[in-house]
Amino acid sequence: MTARIYRVLEIFTDLAYLNLLWLVACLPVVTIAPSTAAMFGVVRGWIRGKDTPTTREFFSLFRENFGRSLAVGLVWAVLGAVFAADFLLVGQMESFRRPLYAVFFAFAFLYVSATVYLFPVMVNYELDWKGVIKNSLLFSIARPLITLQCLLTVGVALFIVVSLWITFFVAASATAYAIYFLCDRAFKNVETLKGARPEPRAEERERNS
Repeated sequence: MTARIYRVLEIFTDLAYLNLLWLVACLPVVTIAPSTAAMFGVVRGWIRGKDTPTTREFFSLFRENFGRSLAVGLVWAVLGAVFAADFLLVGQMESFRRPLYAVFFAFAFLYVSATVYLFPVMVNYELDWKGVIKNSLLFSIARPLITLQCLLTVGVALFIVVSLWITFFVAASATAYAIYFLCDRAFKNVETLKGARPEPRAEERERNS
């Protein structure tokens, strides 16, 4: 019983510390995407049994994914702004409002669905920013059940943070862990299909060689 309590406290401490690293690295605002990529990279290592000091791993992944994550974050932010502007524009129309709303809601749902895969895909595969976006879209469509589970996870996390603000200090890392855990199932399913596997990360090629 004591060992179980100690393990729970250890996990909570790790998540809280990772969450703190993420928050500090996000302070310049423009580094939100690289910080998020680094956080997902750390939880990927935890889930796949990699034993590396959290601080060193976080900043190593921050530097490694800096360029790609900035590009993906910028493109995704622009797309989000375009969707928001389109919704406002459609709201001012007198005709065709309902069918256009239906179309935009469909695209918005696809946008949100792909968003949950962006950083898991980025830290799991060696892809350029275009490949990250393309594969995130493909995973969101090809694995609808996992996509819905990820979206539900994000929704529950947001509800908990709004209801109990103190959880903000662990919410980001805990949510990243849960999302990558779910996405990892999709990645492993795809990796079992011959010829359907994106380029793996260098560390996995070395381990398998």
